[in-house]
Amino acid sequence: HHSYRSFLGITCLMQISTREEDFIIDTLMLRDDLHILNEAFTNPNKIVKVFHGADSDIEWLQRDLGLYVVGLFDTHPAARSLGLARNSLAHLLMHYCSLSTDKQYQLADWRIRYARRTCSNLCIRARMHGLTCTHYLLYVYDRVRADLLTKALGRPNLLQLVWDQSRTVALKRYHKPVFTEDSYLELLHRHKQPLDVQQCSAARLLYAWRDRTARAEDESTG
Repeated sequence: HHSYRSFLGITCLMQISTREEDFIIDTLMLRDDLHILNEAFTNPNKIVKVFHGADSDIEWLQRDLGLYVVGLFDTHPAARSLGLARNSLAHLLMHYCSLSTDKQYQLADWRIRYARRTCSNLCIRARMHGLTCTHYLLYVYDRVRADLLTKALGRPNLLQLVWDQSRTVALKRYHKPVFTEDSYLELLHRHKQPLDVQQCSAARLLYAWRDRTARAEDESTG
């Protein structure tokens, strides 16, 4: 997902791994055809969909591709329930797979497309970074499920808690950001800086200008 130079952001690539194969999907080129994935994504009985930290992914899939997820297992709340030192996917990969991931590609510009002949080593490494994360995720899923049962002394209560938390994430709905005259108040509340009346008025006008310009130019507000 790319959001640095875009107002709403855009899903540029999708990585999918099964027990046997790994795939990188160009969601820009295939955008109009990916609705067919709903057949698998919304099947609750046969296919478990394993994500890590799926909160934003669920909304991006809905917004950009019209895709919904049923039968989600999110390894982020699983890591939290296990009380691991950190809940990040990088930590899970190191903890269970002794695998170190390169963080430099997390902020790569995934909009860039290269011809096969000119694809740089950086481009190849960035794509392999994405595949590495999903390639090992099903193994991580197996391990955290086993550890959740072990921690609960064989009872399924911890595992069921993670399933319930994952279901709540999957039920999230994307809502396009709406500008109101009071939208700037959220920014002021977040930064917790006391302002006088004149400063509040200036902040309101600047916030409105920033939002209007970002929408018109399709630029991020950050």
